[in-house]
Amino acid sequence: MKIIVFILLLLSQSALSEELKVATFNTGFRHKKTAHRKTRFHELLRGLRKLDADLICLQEIVHKKERNKIIKELDFRYNYHHFSSQKQAYYRWPFCSFDDLFDTKGTLYCRYENCLKMRGDKLGKCLNNKCGDAFKALRQKNPKCSQAQLMQQDVSVVLAFLNLINPFKRIKRFSGTGRDGLLILSKKKLIAKEEVDYSEISTHRRRGAISAEIEFNGKPLKIFCAHLTSNLDGIYPYPGFFDSWRSENLAQVEKMVIRVDTKRPTLVMGGLGCSRRVSLRDIHDNFEGNCAPLFGKGFIEPFYKMNPKCTYCPYNNLVSNKFSGGLILDNILVNGVSVKEMKLIFNNEIKMNHDLEELEFTYISDHFGVQATLKEMP
Repeated sequence: MKIIVFILLLLSQSALSEELKVATFNTGFRHKKTAHRKTRFHELLRGLRKLDADLICLQEIVHKKERNKIIKELDFRYNYHHFSSQKQAYYRWPFCSFDDLFDTKGTLYCRYENCLKMRGDKLGKCLNNKCGDAFKALRQKNPKCSQAQLMQQDVSVVLAFLNLINPFKRIKRFSGTGRDGLLILSKKKLIAKEEVDYSEISTHRRRGAISAEIEFNGKPLKIFCAHLTSNLDGIYPYPGFFDSWRSENLAQVEKMVIRVDTKRPTLVMGGLGCSRRVSLRDIHDNFEGNCAPLFGKGFIEPFYKMNPKCTYCPYNNLVSNKFSGGLILDNILVNGVSVKEMKLIFNNEIKMNHDLEELEFTYISDHFGVQATLKEMP
């Protein structure tokens, strides 16, 4: 009889134990001028409405109108939200000296000689290939000027020069809107909402993290939603205060670790930039080892043991920097809770031209999302 009562108690406790479905997704809406943007945003809203998740960490929702539309459209399911509030930051003149601009070995002169008619990412790659030494010398001497010049990638070299010498013009520090575009949507009440600004250790693109707490099985669960520095090697020369994109990413991970309390259950989601090699799945490493400070605090990343697949994949036609193999750049790390299952989300193809015989396909983003079902530690 006692055994039967004990089994019934175990079963009743298991039945009462709550599960929590969480998801992370880099939406790929950082630039206004991207391929099939209107269709992709429509499909994002459609996908979010159908997604079976209790809490979602979105990245690159940098434009206010799109963020407000998501919140409004999803309000019937997600009554609680938290987003980053950062705006563009600026360098005030003087940030470049006469020699920084006119030296024949300098970055602006190198651009004039080698990359004169280029703009955007094409210019960035040219500067990386042809002017890497010039940027390295300048960032060691004057990193503010180095970054200010890289921010002139969408204007002509003449206009860039005029912008950099104009004492009445502010120069933006970060590309685009200067926001990191983080957004948490939750069915559960969010408390203790905070924001961590990484602007002092970010270059080219603004990085940051937001955090909040929810109740999970009667206990507080800390949530971090982050988007850290990406590996832009080969795409842009590194212009910042460290020695590489990798070092900048590691500094941001270490800053996150300082805010983590390992004595209570915690969840870290978003784009951390760390991908480990899984040879049998053709998944390559990227900043491998940079997430070690989090692992040292007791965090684990279960996706690697649960049928791992690339979230940043070469077959995705929105991936501009083609490479062999794939990467896992979208992360869910847990501490103090266990994971029942994980899967990819938003990895379905979108049909672009329904009326034509040969259909065109694309995806919502250059990234795929990841969803995890959490449960209490046994």
